[in-house]
Amino acid sequence: MADVSRFARSDRAQFILVSGLLIAVVLVALVLLLNATIYTENVATRGVDSGANDALQYQETLSVGLAGLVEEENEGEYSEWEEVETNVTRGTGILVERLGQQHVERGVIATADVRFDPGVRIWDEEGLNDDEIARDVTEVRSFTIDPEDLPEEEESLDIVVGENEWVLSLYDDGGVIAEVNGTSCEKESEEEITLQNSDWCDGEYEWAEDVEPGYDIQFVNGSTVNGEYELVASGEIGDDLQANHTAFVYGATIDLTYRSSQIEYSTNESLEWEAPR
Repeated sequence: MADVSRFARSDRAQFILVSGLLIAVVLVALVLLLNATIYTENVATRGVDSGANDALQYQETLSVGLAGLVEEENEGEYSEWEEVETNVTRGTGILVERLGQQHVERGVIATADVRFDPGVRIWDEEGLNDDEIARDVTEVRSFTIDPEDLPEEEESLDIVVGENEWVLSLYDDGGVIAEVNGTSCEKESEEEITLQNSDWCDGEYEWAEDVEPGYDIQFVNGSTVNGEYELVASGEIGDDLQANHTAFVYGATIDLTYRSSQIEYSTNESLEWEAPR
């Protein structure tokens, strides 16, 4: 009679051996799968990193090229915004097209839309006039006045913003008196005054407070005042202005899109420039 217990022990041993082999195979498969996953992620990451670097390089190249173009045009001393706008728009179109063509050859779509903000620099060293200085102003970067002989209160020099929405009146009463919408302060001497900043006036006013952007600026009774002034602002030159003036690019907004097989990147960037001197 066969030894049943011996066969039972043999079957159990084979079962254990086969189970061990199966577990080993599963573990090896898991290791291989894990390695493959890590490898795939590394490859994908390298691809994404490369695509991101290319997109950022395109953005930087465009920004640097645009800055150089605008700085050169801003030295042109244009009398009208339309002139400088036409030139920078044409030059930017050529720049964007050429950069885009270089990337198309690599299977990349790189495009950009650029919008320019007009700027004005207006100055006069021989006195003020009753002029509309600037139109459609959204921001005043610098506005200084150095009066020599301000009138008395009855004929004050008024800087009018908008449709008389905000008025800064300057007159002489033993010192420079400034009145803004019922608030007044005094400056002891007729030295240069920074109008857009009220630090000289103990912070008694805020430039163009509560006036919506897109306003005009003008002098009233300016012809009675000797001295000089300078305005640098985003906006356009006033009509029939007699003072020295130049139009320039105040700022630009770039809307950029970069698409490749590895990445899709969109952003916007703002640039600003100082007024030419």
